[in-house]
Amino acid sequence: MGRWAIALHGGAGDISRNMTAERKKVTDQALHECLQIGVSALENSASALDVVEKVVSMPALNGHDGSFLFSVFFFATEPH
Repeated sequence: MGRWAIALHGGAGDISRNMTAERKKVTDQALHECLQIGVSALENSASALDVVEKVVSMPALNGHDGSFLFSVFFFATEPH
């Protein structure tokens, strides 16, 4: 198998520097779990799409929502 890399992001929504310690812990744990799932899947020859499908619905990262409200006048949507 060729070389691969994993890029993580914190999902849809605001990831504030002022988030509570508990929220930061939950987010950090979810990102770490996503990384472990991705590494394991790729090491076992899964496709990149398979990896995304495994982690996109993690509630702590909000990835399954597809969009979120930035402010009253700006709305972002992930392509489907």
